[in-house]
Amino acid sequence: MKTGIETMEGAWKRLSRPVKLSFFAALGTGLIVYLFILTNRMFCAGDALNNVVYDGNLTWMGRWSCKLLSSLGTDLAMPLVNGMLMILFLSMAAAVMVSLLEIRSDLLAVLAAGVVMCHPSAGATMKYLPYADGFILAALLATLALWLTDRYVWGFLPGAVLLCLSMGTYQAYLALIVSLMLVRGVSLLAGGQLDDRALLLRMLRYGLLLALGVGAYFGVTRLLEAFGVKLSDYQSVSSMGQFTLEELWRNFVGCYGDFRRNIMMLSSRPGYYVTGYTNYFLFAAGLGCMWLLTLCGGFGKGRSPWLRLALLAALTVLSPVFYCCIRLANPGALHSLMVYSTVGMHLMVIAGLQLVCDRMGSRPASDKAGES
Repeated sequence: MKTGIETMEGAWKRLSRPVKLSFFAALGTGLIVYLFILTNRMFCAGDALNNVVYDGNLTWMGRWSCKLLSSLGTDLAMPLVNGMLMILFLSMAAAVMVSLLEIRSDLLAVLAAGVVMCHPSAGATMKYLPYADGFILAALLATLALWLTDRYVWGFLPGAVLLCLSMGTYQAYLALIVSLMLVRGVSLLAGGQLDDRALLLRMLRYGLLLALGVGAYFGVTRLLEAFGVKLSDYQSVSSMGQFTLEELWRNFVGCYGDFRRNIMMLSSRPGYYVTGYTNYFLFAAGLGCMWLLTLCGGFGKGRSPWLRLALLAALTVLSPVFYCCIRLANPGALHSLMVYSTVGMHLMVIAGLQLVCDRMGSRPASDKAGES
């Protein structure tokens, strides 16, 4: 019988080189980028000026699992401890994303790691340092939930549990998982790896993951309310999921405005956003690349051109909604911390470049076995 260490060694050896590389690249990047905040006490958010002890209990905000996920860190506002845990969890999340999107190029894996680690929303999480480790662990759980769903037929069941726990710490990570679904779904359409039946079944699993995970989160939240937990009106938490069809439509349209504003965000400091027209180019380049790949080889036996083009057109039009779908939850305001999902826009470009490399025949032979 294998020991725990032997089991972990075996799991590590089964990881592909790009996945390992992305982890270490993200870890190194995080240590460099966030070195200052790791070694200095920052008074940035909330009641940080008045308290140095945080118990992680945010149940009143519908974040009933925050205390649990923050328990690996310290209750004290210690940047080095909480910050290092945050960087570690985000590095793991970057590795999971590289595996999910089947990035096989070492260079693209490192690029993906840098994008995930340096996104402005990740930096904004540092403003809430006492909870940063728990918040980013929640992001890791959301990413793992989609990875399980994508890899295994019944993976949406454990995935729903992970998504429920993730939302129980920070509800906005629902948008992160939806964003990654968009990138993965468009990649599968453009790559042509699955026939139509397998593709639709994969999308069905994604839908079941969202339905079960979100349903479980609201179920636990309403149960806590029944036991006397009063939810705050902060960010309309007390009225989550309670809105009219008119409000739903207004929020749906609002997703496009949120996307336009947030892809311009190249700085995590409110009011000091640098003009981000580069992001418009990246948004168009990512989807444009996927369209070209689909038109130039995404069809074949069992792959209906009309179905795939219709799906790709729908995903293209709705992509801003996927990236900023947290607006549908009717929050009072949208902060930089809540739009980490826009990282998917950059990952779309990287996933497209990987497919281009595959089409050009530069995929390593050792990777054709399907390592992840």
